[in-house]
Amino acid sequence: MSGVSALLTKWFSERPQWLQIAATRLLRQSELTGKDVSELATMCLQEADGKLPKTTCSFPTTAFSQGAAGTLRLCSISDVEGVNALAPKKPLEFGKGNITIVYGNNGSGKSGYVRLLKHVCGARETGTLHRNVYKPSSAVQKACISFEQDGIPKTHTWSGQGICDDLNSVDIFDTSFGKVFVSSEDEVSYEPPVLSFFSSLILACEKLASALDAEANRHQSKKPNIPDDKKVTPEGIWYEAISAKTSTQDIDKHCTFS
Repeated sequence: MSGVSALLTKWFSERPQWLQIAATRLLRQSELTGKDVSELATMCLQEADGKLPKTTCSFPTTAFSQGAAGTLRLCSISDVEGVNALAPKKPLEFGKGNITIVYGNNGSGKSGYVRLLKHVCGARETGTLHRNVYKPSSAVQKACISFEQDGIPKTHTWSGQGICDDLNSVDIFDTSFGKVFVSSEDEVSYEPPVLSFFSSLILACEKLASALDAEANRHQSKKPNIPDDKKVTPEGIWYEAISAKTSTQDIDKHCTFS
């Protein structure tokens, strides 16, 4: 990634100063605040007037490196209530190995456990978790999920709705989930760190443009309007170009009558 950092440093060194400062801030934080946008808008105006101090933007070699991935292991599902006809007398344990086979006769509850995990982990195609039709009085849905995160044992009590944040990275694949990829359109959900950085920078530029437009709209010209046919004359062209930077000498030159 050091080569990428060098290329970005060279590319940004040829960009406007305010953009380099915006990039530097995005390296330190994932998103620019309203205060950042306001300050960058001021810097943009200062640079347009030649009053912004020179700065340089450099990218550390570790700027876009992937962080160390943690470990996550499902351990067991226990205390299941109100989910299909599941009424286990003891937890469904997944063991310590890297693969666990859960087997049983048709109707033994295998699919029920999968749907339960899909609701807890936040899968795209969760399906409906029906209650036990033979026990209409059982209105409460709950389950206890035991897992290890970076070797630390944890538990999550699911109460019928909501997703466990610690388990939302768990991917669950079954027949219904496979159909999602085959029969529906999908967008790429992963962006490499470098592309994600530029996406954030583009969003920051759009916010900055909106801030500058809002500031410009606050300072509408109060010059009297002149007829359109006069705007194309030398005097009309000069009049239309009058601004706060127009010098007194220039005004005297064009507004002195003999």
